[in-house]
This record gives sequence, structure tokens and C-alpha cells, in this order.
Amino acid sequence: MTGAATGLGLGIAERFVADGCVEVHGLDITPTPDRVVPGLQHRTVDVGDAQEVDDCVEAILTAAGRIDILVCNAAIMQDRHEVLQTPDELVERVLRVNFGGVFNLCRAVGRAMKDAGSGRVVTVSSQVAETPWPGMAVYAASKAAVTTFTRAFALEMAPYGVYVNTILPGTMDTNQMRDSFAGLGRMTGADPESLIAAKRTSMPLGRMGTPQDAANLASWLASDQASFSIGGVFDLTGGELWSRS
Repeated sequence: MTGAATGLGLGIAERFVADGCVEVHGLDITPTPDRVVPGLQHRTVDVGDAQEVDDCVEAILTAAGRIDILVCNAAIMQDRHEVLQTPDELVERVLRVNFGGVFNLCRAVGRAMKDAGSGRVVTVSSQVAETPWPGMAVYAASKAAVTTFTRAFALEMAPYGVYVNTILPGTMDTNQMRDSFAGLGRMTGADPESLIAAKRTSMPLGRMGTPQDAANLASWLASDQASFSIGGVFDLTGGELWSRS
């Protein structure tokens, strides 16, 4: 899986280890994990580089023989910018990682899953793909691309016994969330901690999501229990997405 060093990715990877997956590989450009998880193997990979991804996937297949589950979680949050002030470099970097990374991994691993006749793919989109926030247009567009790509990829892979779905997280209690609110604070002049507290209070369940919430859903989607779901967009917003007016 990608983006397994921190946040939701680390929580999902830890759950897969606990579920008994024989090998769990975390692919990150800077694989320095927030905590050590025995059984989780970290690999340095730039997911936006197709050749690096192909080489890494080939190495794993050579050693393990097959890849049963792929989770595409790696993403970078954009600095808050209105569209008219958004630099070209930000557009290129966000799309390269957030969408390009998903495409590169799905293509490389999908070929092996097609040959094996089985597999589970879980991508991670975002609620802003459905309801974008001001100052986050490029990030929202990258996640909308992930959602749409996942649906198309699911239809292509279904005949080969490969199940593809996406998770749509809302506001999750991670360091990336805190960085985002820090950016919003700089943009608006508001105190980031006050913004976070207000967001938490506004959530229908009175709390933000956690990496464990993401891990529970990813574990189910990667299991045989999710045997009639392809191209699904699974809401992990605690009601935040559809309760906003």
C-alpha cells in the first residue's frame, strides 16, 4: 500500500498486519513512520514516477509471487490558494502524486492481478471530491479524478475477478488535517486550534474520524465479505458530507 508511514495509511497497514496478511509493504517517498509496526515493510518509492513504481512492483512480485491487495492512499495536501493565485508547480505536484500515483500503482499491480485472476484494490479519495472547499480546488480536482478513475477501473477489472472500490474520508484526526487547518488559519487569520475545535463540534457524531475507522472499512473492502461491491464510493465522513448545507 502507498502512504503507509503516517495517518490513515499507517492505521490501515497496521490493521492488515493484525488481519494476518503475510507481507505488508508500505510505499512512501520518505518512509519514516510515525511508529514502528512489526511486520510492516517500508520501501522508498516516488509513486508519481511510473518507472519507480513498476520497478518496485516487479521486485515485490519476484520475491512474493503475487499481490493480493493494493491500497492507494498516498496523497499530498495543497497549500491554501485561490485559483487565481495558484502556481503552476502546485498544480503539477498535487496531480502527479494524488492522481498519478493511483494510476501508476493500479496499472502496475492490476496487470499482475489480472494474470492471477483475483485481487482487491482500495483507493482513497476525499469528501472534497464531492463538495470542494475554497482554496483547495487542485486537491479537490485530484481526488475527484481518483473517484472517477476508480469507477472506470472497477468495470475494466471485474471480468478478471479483481474488485476495485474507493473510500471517501471526511475530516480525519491526523497530522495532515492539522496542517490543513494551519493553512486555513494563515489564509483567514483565524486560530487553527479554534478552527479545529469548531469543526469537531460541527460533526454529526461530535468527533472526527480516525485511522482506525479507515482501517476497519479498508479491511472489509479487502476481504471476501465485500463480494458484490465494485466501483463503490464508501462514505467515511461520519455524516459530514451529506449533512452540510
